[in-house]
Amino acid sequence: RARGYEIEVREYVVGDDDFRKRMQREYDLVFLNTSSVTPYIYYYINTNVQVLWWLHETKQQLMNENSMVNPYLLSKNICFYGVTDAVKRGIAEMFGFDIKVLHMPIKEAKSKESDNDKTVFFIPAAYTYIKGQDRLLEAVSDLPDDMLLVSEFVFCGYRLDGQKEYA
Repeated sequence: RARGYEIEVREYVVGDDDFRKRMQREYDLVFLNTSSVTPYIYYYINTNVQVLWWLHETKQQLMNENSMVNPYLLSKNICFYGVTDAVKRGIAEMFGFDIKVLHMPIKEAKSKESDNDKTVFFIPAAYTYIKGQDRLLEAVSDLPDDMLLVSEFVFCGYRLDGQKEYA
């Protein structure tokens, strides 16, 4: 708020009619960063609110969710971006719709609290075969000992119903 921006984070996706009207009235720009918030896109069809919808889900994820709306059904105020070329390709394959790529910037940082020289890899994500943590663990287990001694891998996530055996 110090810069005059208001950011709203909701615990639940569902909102009532008053919430929808407030979102349409009080915001000039809305940034949505996952297909999981597809229900919100309906708030902004044919409004003056500029919406940037930044997807990180691949074609396989979108097909598994089965909730992605066809981009051709949306109004011009809703712009799509993908975090990778794979996302862009998936949207093109599913809908024949071309989106732009907006890569995720990742700043390398060293923890000030750390007194060792280990490189920490933080992997936040739901435990699901789509995310490929099993493949990452296989790759980590193949690292030479000298690399393992200077590395730490932190997995942080939650189990999905129907995929608990994966976790």
